[in-house]
Amino acid sequence: MSAVQQQALVGAPLSSVWKLVADPRRYPDWFPRVVEVEGQRFEEGAEFVQVCRQPLQGRSEAHFLIDEINELRELRMHCTTSGMFVHWQLTDAGGGTFLSAEFGMSPLRRVDKLFDAVMGARFFRRWLDEAIDGLKQAAAG
Repeated sequence: MSAVQQQALVGAPLSSVWKLVADPRRYPDWFPRVVEVEGQRFEEGAEFVQVCRQPLQGRSEAHFLIDEINELRELRMHCTTSGMFVHWQLTDAGGGTFLSAEFGMSPLRRVDKLFDAVMGARFFRRWLDEAIDGLKQAAAG
């Protein structure tokens, strides 16, 4: 199982950052490689499909289940196919937002176990760095 963590300060109010993180329909605006999100509901227990453009694979789909939402504070979700997970925690920081994020994988399939063993930590570190950069840019805009 790979997991990477990072903290950052975003120069935007908590409510603005939360609107970007908690609404998957906004992910194509800032989340790296996400080009489309398909789903009807985005609440705890809901599932949605995140369509990504991958460098070597082309188009790929991840089927996410929203495990936990604590309004303005925390979002946890995982891919029901691969075991990839994303966990966001947000805290008000005097007009800005402190965020703590963890990306990783608890692989479910053999192919995902191999991917995780060979490239997991590096892949998730880069993806998390890009996600935080994108979130900062979207929140500032």
